Amino acid sequence: MQILPLTGRNGRTRFALVDPEDYEWALSRRWSYSLAKPPQRFAAARSGTGYAGSRQHRLHREILLRHQYCLDGLVVDHHNGWGLDNRKINLRPGSQGQNARNTRRQNLHRYGKQWVVQIGQKVVGRFDDRDEAAEAYEIAAREAGHVTNKMRAELLAPVIQQLEAWVSEGRLIRHIPDAPLIEDRYRLKIGNQIPV
Repeated sequence: MQILPLTGRNGRTRFALVDPEDYEWALSRRWSYSLAKPPQRFAAARSGTGYAGSRQHRLHREILLRHQYCLDGLVVDHHNGWGLDNRKINLRPGSQGQNARNTRRQNLHRYGKQWVVQIGQKVVGRFDDRDEAAEAYEIAAREAGHVTNKMRAELLAPVIQQLEAWVSEGRLIRHIPDAPLIEDRYRLKIGNQIPV
């Protein structure tokens, strides 16, 4: 796993993660931190002249194309939900519907005195206890191929562990330790400058 610095107004001290074999290739282009509707944040580059004549190339898509993946009509999904983790193990091509399964929130709600678990239009069951309902949701969501919050936390744990190791080495600094988005928790350390 390598740290790829991002450029641009919003990317001064932000970074993306790439595999070692993609690092030199990625460094040869200028990638910026791109903001879409949160949590859709990713690394992107522009090509062409002027805004109207330019095309946005997303790093995650370019990495899979570089490794001979056929992406005709497919989108690229970040399995752990973090749009700046562009390691191949975290990228998977799929349809728009498959990608949407990775963004849905837990569908667990109260109906009267019971907790109702629902996956899409299918009601999985009704429960008196919230914890039982949450466990039933977790099992049903995994079977349906959804990425749950619990699963996402499991996928991100080794990444966060590596980021913390880089903090210890002085390569990154903690910016906002309790921020909900990973890219707001850590920043690149640039000399003695404290990132804004």
